[in-house]
Amino acid sequence: AAPRGRSVIRHWPRPRGRHFLHLPASPVARAATLQADPGTQVRPHLVEEVENGAQNVFSTPYALGLAPLPPPTASWALVTGAASGFGRALAEACLDAGYGVILTELRDGAVLQEMALELRSKGGEEARVVTVPADLRDPSAGAEMLHQVVLEQGYDVALLLVASDQAAYTGPFLSQRPDNLDRMLALNVGATCALCRVFGAEMAAAGRGRMLLVGA
Repeated sequence: AAPRGRSVIRHWPRPRGRHFLHLPASPVARAATLQADPGTQVRPHLVEEVENGAQNVFSTPYALGLAPLPPPTASWALVTGAASGFGRALAEACLDAGYGVILTELRDGAVLQEMALELRSKGGEEARVVTVPADLRDPSAGAEMLHQVVLEQGYDVALLLVASDQAAYTGPFLSQRPDNLDRMLALNVGATCALCRVFGAEMAAAGRGRMLLVGA
């Protein structure tokens, strides 16, 4: 188990067992934390680890029999929950690594458009940033619709980065409203599973791809 007080974003399989990866800090991720919604409770060190975890997904060669990723300039990263918090940090990391970025978010498309403009201004003329708003409150239907749009647009998604921190409610469990619990499970669990199923099948067929799932 991880030492008490430390967060874990992923444990990597290795020939001699498993160990937990605790990643270093990142100024870019700290900036993303400050830009998060005021009501979002995001601990800075978690966002730092998430962004650096994405960098490891891009660049670290693991002896796991994984096929190499296609060149960043020829592929795309799909980032959910992209408008704030973890999702925003992941999107910035993808863009920095040279990937085209597909931003998706449950909220109004204007929020995504504003973020896309910011990323394009930071990334310059070669920055590839598109927005695809998606309603994943019905996980299976929403994931299928998002996948269909991606296919129709011809985006080769080599990276799926799911930020499952978009629905959270505080307070005693027994006093939670049933519709809040249903929404939280649908967005944070159901949507994650549905996205991994549809995009994972495509990655498996192509023989390459990576997924990074983040929650808080």
